[in-house]
Amino acid sequence: MGQITLEIAGNRYPFTCRDEDEPHVRKLSEMVGEAVLKAQSSVGGSSETRGLMMAALLLADELNDARSGVAAPSPPAPADWSALEAIALKLEDVAAKLENGAA
Repeated sequence: MGQITLEIAGNRYPFTCRDEDEPHVRKLSEMVGEAVLKAQSSVGGSSETRGLMMAALLLADELNDARSGVAAPSPPAPADWSALEAIALKLEDVAAKLENGAA
């Protein structure tokens, strides 16, 4: 097992993986980074957690479509992000409450 550092949207994350998996993990982290930048550019600046959460939703949506055999839709217009942004805010509130309760 090797320790690598992944850079996603300007943030560095230590990560452990098998040496032979490193190229694949780095490629996946690039995909996540692209999704984070895409999400952040669509809704404006956002926190690291929110950007990663929105990227996860984008990637999960793409995966769901691929598994369903649905053609990938064109990216939503910025106005369509308002619902996602509201969900992100609620998730951040829940995360903050959980963190405060655990402390």
